[in-house]
Amino acid sequence: ITVLSCDYSGDGRLIFKASLCCEDRSDLLPELIDILKSLHLKTLKAEMATLGGRIRNVFIVAADKDHSIESVHFLQNALKSLLERSNPSDRSKRRR
Repeated sequence: ITVLSCDYSGDGRLIFKASLCCEDRSDLLPELIDILKSLHLKTLKAEMATLGGRIRNVFIVAADKDHSIESVHFLQNALKSLLERSNPSDRSKRRR
């Protein structure tokens, strides 16, 4: 998990990059979307790649004007808890 603060946009929003690499599972994307919505972050760009049962997600997100640099820490903690909740023995295999 990497969350880097990038810059402020012209309209004062904090823009930063977050990346996550873990085992692929079917509930990962809905949970990522829920995390971004709960933190009131807007996804500007998303890149996803899978290889050998693993997935890498890279997001460029923007926080509202009233958010501070703490948004970076909140997102990093939320992504860590997402990975800690995943238990490979409990997940079902996705059909191909």
